[in-house]
Amino acid sequence: MKRIILQRSVMHTVLLGVAFLLASNVFGQKKSNTIYAFTMGTCFNDSVNYISSIQPLTEGIIDNKTKFLNDRQTYSNRMKTYLDQKTGKTYTCAVFFNKNRNKLEKTYLKLRRNASKDAHVRLIEIPVSEFRLSEQ
Repeated sequence: MKRIILQRSVMHTVLLGVAFLLASNVFGQKKSNTIYAFTMGTCFNDSVNYISSIQPLTEGIIDNKTKFLNDRQTYSNRMKTYLDQKTGKTYTCAVFFNKNRNKLEKTYLKLRRNASKDAHVRLIEIPVSEFRLSEQ
């Protein structure tokens, strides 16, 4: 009799654990909406910086817990590879993203304004026809 009660107790504990994992997985899911992003590349041995245009990332996912764009390293590496092949120099690239296009445009304009203030830096915008963040 004690053995049956113990087995039921273990079974209930396991079921509660599984239910908890399923519930945490559902509530901790990553949001998948259109995310807007652009990248900026800087070479520390050159006075030219490159900035891509703002582009929608339909496959982009922002993690709810960290609020970071998943695969942002991939997007950064795409820009880095593009610039390294185009210029023959090594670039360091950053990805800027937001779900709200207007907020991202403010960041974009702020970076452009700051770059234009520096007389030693020339900023070149890369059009969408030359470089795309997503593989579409």
